[in-house]
Amino acid sequence: MAARQSLKVWRYMSFGHFVWMLKRKALWMSRVDQLGDAWEGVLGAGRAPVERRIFVNCWTAQNSESHAMWSIYCRSREGVAIQTTLTKLKASVGQFPVLPVKYVTSQPLHESQITPLELAVRKRKPFQYERERRIVSVPPEQRRRSPGVVPVEEDAGDQGQLVITEL
Repeated sequence: MAARQSLKVWRYMSFGHFVWMLKRKALWMSRVDQLGDAWEGVLGAGRAPVERRIFVNCWTAQNSESHAMWSIYCRSREGVAIQTTLTKLKASVGQFPVLPVKYVTSQPLHESQITPLELAVRKRKPFQYERERRIVSVPPEQRRRSPGVVPVEEDAGDQGQLVITEL
């Protein structure tokens, strides 16, 4: 368990995003259905829309820097990689859970088979190289909810939210 808590985690971003984060002393939590993968945050073959109040901030768990992650998330020459430990990351975000992503083969799911929190950390196998950990924000009424219908808020226009941290 101690090795897991001292696991190194990395976040790759542009220099502009890094400056934004430092000025606000906050992390940006992106809406899970806005992450750039059309299958992110959907329930399967029918690609049914899901809860639009699930927000995440993504980190990669690697012992060293990753050329692939630099290439994907820092396309310009002005990129920054933040490195910390899983323990420190968890301490910095307070009540928000920091969870490992589960990489799965694409298979249709019924809404009754998954909770919003589980959906927030579910991703397709081709992304397994990312070894991702996610800070997750799910509305309180959804966190403890037993599996059932995953509600959709049609008018949820927000693309993300701020989480104040101890940076």
